[in-house]
Amino acid sequence: MNRLIKLLFYKTNWQISSSSENFSNILNDEFFEINFSNQLKNAADPFPFYNDEQELLIYEKVNWLTSKGRIKIIDRKNNTEKLIIKRRFHLSFPTVFSNEVDSFLICESAENNSTFIWKIEENFQKFIEYSKINEKLIDPIIFYKNSTYFLIACKRVKNQEYKMFVSTSKNLIEWNVIDEQNIDITNGNERNAGNIVTYGDNLYRLSQINTPLYGSGIRINRILNITTKAYSEEFVKEIKIKNKYKNVNGFHTLNFYDFGCFYDYRVESFDIFSLFYKIVAIFRKKINNL
Repeated sequence: MNRLIKLLFYKTNWQISSSSENFSNILNDEFFEINFSNQLKNAADPFPFYNDEQELLIYEKVNWLTSKGRIKIIDRKNNTEKLIIKRRFHLSFPTVFSNEVDSFLICESAENNSTFIWKIEENFQKFIEYSKINEKLIDPIIFYKNSTYFLIACKRVKNQEYKMFVSTSKNLIEWNVIDEQNIDITNGNERNAGNIVTYGDNLYRLSQINTPLYGSGIRINRILNITTKAYSEEFVKEIKIKNKYKNVNGFHTLNFYDFGCFYDYRVESFDIFSLFYKIVAIFRKKINNL
């Protein structure tokens, strides 16, 4: 009976919060403490962009009726929020990266069998489509190093099984894919959980734990080699949420900035309208498949 009630009347959603925890703290702690203040509900994949002039948070906001993600931005200095990218297909995991002059945004659009890069102009007021990569990539990030752009993502094999994808470019238009045989990572660590972290003399990549549930936690991996020909890393540790919150059972995106970090976490809660939402979702999926 309890399982039936949970199936019919419990809703799963993602929320965003922040913490003063820095990367050094998390490297030395096994569990992650959730901060329930300043929550951003029904939102996921937070990516902060902070400098002397701006305090921005870019994230995915899901429309419950269509289940399509859209990309929004919060200006934390001016306390404003706006929609910046919306398409007929699902968008998520919005990552900002920069070269010496310009800033760009890449996000997941695998539902459209392609990946887009937008150039950011007029101080985050305009997002202009800059290039299109004809690859169905999951949670892509781009890391700029030594005048080279490194695109790190994964491709879905089935369900929560993935294979790593790494490609390089000098101009964000022409890409050279690194052969799978030259990619050395721990199995199960393919899917990104945030931006590349620079700590001391090392680079770290965060990856998702997707067993037993999608977004069960995050792994930290140290990058050993990243070139135009090869990529390798080693597993360092797992971080999971402290198991004292009955309705919180996972997180899958963690990003750092100068004053701490932003992250998302999954919440299961009773909602009398949950059955209605699920019926709408079933009909919507049937209509989309017509």
